[in-house]
Amino acid sequence: MTQRRPLPSVVHFTQLLNAVAKMNHFSSSLHFFKQMSVIGAPVNEYSISIAIKCCCQMSRTNDGFALLASCFRRAVVPNVFIFNTLLDGLVVENRIAEAERLFKKLIKQKICEPNVVTYSTMIKGLCKFGNNDIAIGFVRS
Repeated sequence: MTQRRPLPSVVHFTQLLNAVAKMNHFSSSLHFFKQMSVIGAPVNEYSISIAIKCCCQMSRTNDGFALLASCFRRAVVPNVFIFNTLLDGLVVENRIAEAERLFKKLIKQKICEPNVVTYSTMIKGLCKFGNNDIAIGFVRS
């Protein structure tokens, strides 16, 4: 696929990336994503989202944030799915304080509009650490 000229579209690369990730071969999926970048294959918010999810599934959320930075360098606008994945990664890694800061930053700076998954992730994380009062506040707001 990488030998073809012209290169296949971002859709084809993303479909392959997603298929490998769905088989729980997260490191292989990340390797493929890196290879895409090396050969100059196009990437979009969906392919970056898949790569970030792979990082988070491997408890490498910091690498996911590095990929988020690459979004801005590539002029790719991160969407709510990317931020939900990062929030979930932080919660899974027991980094709820960082997740809470990111959540507040998303709202305060209007980076993206939180959705049901965003709130559910935060509620799950807050309850996990016994911050039930704050979680109830999220439910009420």
